[in-house]
Amino acid sequence: MLKIPQDKVGHFLIGAGISLVVGGLVDPDTGLIAATVAGVAKEVVWDKLLARGTPEFMDALATAAGGVLGYLLHFYLL
Repeated sequence: MLKIPQDKVGHFLIGAGISLVVGGLVDPDTGLIAATVAGVAKEVVWDKLLARGTPEFMDALATAAGGVLGYLLHFYLL
């Protein structure tokens, strides 16, 4: 079975949450954009510029992927 690191699961869930909340308050497109921007900004600003962590492309990608899930949920379940 494929073992997904907990860190990536956390990023995915946060991305989905951002997308669902912002998508519900504004619109799904804006929710997806917000999740993607948040994922990239966290890696660039927090991890790289402020040196508070290790910037990883896969973390930003996991956050954006969660945003895609939130986006799709708006159309298929909500």
